[in-house]
Amino acid sequence: MKLQIDAVNLLSLSCRCNPTIEFIPVNLTSVVDASIDLGGLFPPYDLYAAQCVVELLSGLSNVKSLKLSAATLQCFYPRKDTLNLLSTFYNLTHLGVFSSHPENTSEVLMDILRKTPKLEVLEIPGVVHNYLGGEDLMLNSVPCCFKSSLNRLCIFNFYGDEYEIKFLTFMLKNCQYLGDIKIHSSRHLTADAEKLDDVRNQLEDLGPESCVI
Repeated sequence: MKLQIDAVNLLSLSCRCNPTIEFIPVNLTSVVDASIDLGGLFPPYDLYAAQCVVELLSGLSNVKSLKLSAATLQCFYPRKDTLNLLSTFYNLTHLGVFSSHPENTSEVLMDILRKTPKLEVLEIPGVVHNYLGGEDLMLNSVPCCFKSSLNRLCIFNFYGDEYEIKFLTFMLKNCQYLGDIKIHSSRHLTADAEKLDDVRNQLEDLGPESCVI
């Protein structure tokens, strides 16, 4: 199924549907913010679905604010090679990932971040899973927004596990302008007062006074 979107004066777009619908974006340069939720993929990890998502997102490359569902990111896994076809979001300053279930954020996000050179705000449902994926390679290809513009990070489901602390350490090490970190603890962490205090102490040891949990 194909659907053409031709709206030269459109300012906001919200799309929630099956990823195998091929959207043909036309004249969407005026869109300022967009929310994309493409789920219900069958069969899983279909190449055609990944190509459809790339086509839709590339047509929205002028947006300043973009929200993506975790299911949308999963359309690219393990078809990450299709991300090479994704346009660069030169105007994007605010990127959010949302999920109906608390979970880690797909490692695909790191590939998308390399397409957002001016990103200032990043909101994610959980830490990025397997963000290193070969540490030397990862450290040599850190998204440029980490070094130039990213100044705010928000994590919504934080369990206080060691790999999550390591992710924060990685972000603080590589994001030169990251001055505002907000961490929302999971219900599991909130219910464990001893672990919550321990996590707070670990975060204090990381150094950032603006890191709030």
